[in-house]
Amino acid sequence: MKSIFIATDFSDAAKNAADYAAQLSKITGSSLVVFHAWSLPAVSGETLAFSLTISDLEKDQQKAIQAEAHRLKKKWGVKVEGFQKMGFAADEIAHACKEHELACVVMGMRFHNNVGKFFGSVTTAFIHQNIIPALIVPEKVHFEKPKHILLATDLNTDSDWHELDTLKEFSEKLNTNIHILNVREKEYATNAIESRAGIRLEARLKNITHSWHFHKDGNVVDEIFKTANEVSADWLALVPHRLPWGKNLFHSSVSSETAFTSTRPLLALPEHKS
Repeated sequence: MKSIFIATDFSDAAKNAADYAAQLSKITGSSLVVFHAWSLPAVSGETLAFSLTISDLEKDQQKAIQAEAHRLKKKWGVKVEGFQKMGFAADEIAHACKEHELACVVMGMRFHNNVGKFFGSVTTAFIHQNIIPALIVPEKVHFEKPKHILLATDLNTDSDWHELDTLKEFSEKLNTNIHILNVREKEYATNAIESRAGIRLEARLKNITHSWHFHKDGNVVDEIFKTANEVSADWLALVPHRLPWGKNLFHSSVSSETAFTSTRPLLALPEHKS
């Protein structure tokens, strides 16, 4: 399997996600890449001047990322490569992903209050514009080999479901069952696009153990969590619709709300267009 890419800010949530990724890599036979994007410290007119150069700051960040790589290698016995880059976190993570042959990105999710949810986060902004699958690990969730994965989809797509290739690969490597929840908004009626998408999805999952479940016209996020409890899902999987950065910051979506409130890891699969 390709490398697993860990995006870290060295927070407790990020370190927990890195530990999760390291254990996942041992099962899937993946190598690990741990990455940190950083910015220059904010300086105001009242801030004392300091003599550190950008080169000095870069050396400090490199030491920090190498220390995290060493921690993972020592704790879990895995091969880890670490590097860092200055820039806006979500942009630099996306750029770094394009430079590596990756299975997925692993990111931690801190608890957010209502204000934090309104303004969004690097993680939720990333999953709505990314081209690489992202596994979002809640801050307090520790690794257990997943046995059941719940994929929630509205089937409102004309793609051939290539976004499920990573889901299939994880399912095969981890020997999991896939449950599919067909969700839609209350007044959304089944149409020809949905029917054709369901047929293509069924074909894409051929030879993979899976079962179907259907939304009962309640709140979509609540229905996802309810079904996840019913099937004992260890992971959730969604295909977030791609959004421009400006809209993304204040956008309320099923994917974002699920990521903010889930107590299970969430596999966000990049949307493919035919």
